[in-house]
Amino acid sequence: MDHGRITQYLSQLLEQEFEFGVNDCHIMAFTVVDLILGNTNYRDELVGKYKTAKAGFRLLAKKGTFKNIVHLCQELCDEVDHPMEGDILVDVDGFHCSIYWMGKYLVLNQEKNKYQITKYSTDCEYKIYRIRKS
Repeated sequence: MDHGRITQYLSQLLEQEFEFGVNDCHIMAFTVVDLILGNTNYRDELVGKYKTAKAGFRLLAKKGTFKNIVHLCQELCDEVDHPMEGDILVDVDGFHCSIYWMGKYLVLNQEKNKYQITKYSTDCEYKIYRIRKS
């Protein structure tokens, strides 16, 4: 795992305005999968191809290698009980996700329209998926 590139990518997200199709949670997860696996370009299936959450879900369902974030996790990850750096956190409804990194994860601050870092708690209601290295 290239810790430096993942840290750099997540840090860049904190600086940017949130925008669907540019830096939303699915693009974040697909990008980290690409960084960890090193030989995939799943992110490219999404970037710049939708402007709303609904359009993004529709795009994945119709044209994506994976039909949604849960499908990606079922195919490329193992569900685990305790997170490690680079794990994908998926909320119980399967619509939102984040990346666990150094005891924290990114969540969208809707007032500022930017991501912020939040400390991870075992009380969080997320399924945790660890990317299998190929």
